[in-house]
Amino acid sequence: MIKIWCVSQTEIRVEALWSDDIEVTKVMCGENVKVKMKGVEEADISPGFVLCDPNNPIKSCKTFDAQVRVETSPKRRNQSGY
Repeated sequence: MIKIWCVSQTEIRVEALWSDDIEVTKVMCGENVKVKMKGVEEADISPGFVLCDPNNPIKSCKTFDAQVRVETSPKRRNQSGY
C-alpha cells in the first residue's frame, strides 16, 4: 500500500498496520496505531506528520480564520482540568 508522508510529500510504502497489537488492513483517522514503513527513516518523522492516500492528499495551510469563545466557570480554578 503506497501512501504519501505529508509534510515532506515523500512517497513511502506501508508494510503493516497494528491496532491494539492486532494486525489490521485498514484504520480510521484518530486511531492510535503502529505502522511498519519502508522509504522513510525514523529520524525523519516528527509530530504532526500525516499519512494519506496519494490519490487524495490532505489539504494543508499556514493560517486559518477561527471564532473563539472564552467562557468563565463559577468553579474554582485550582481543580483538576484547569
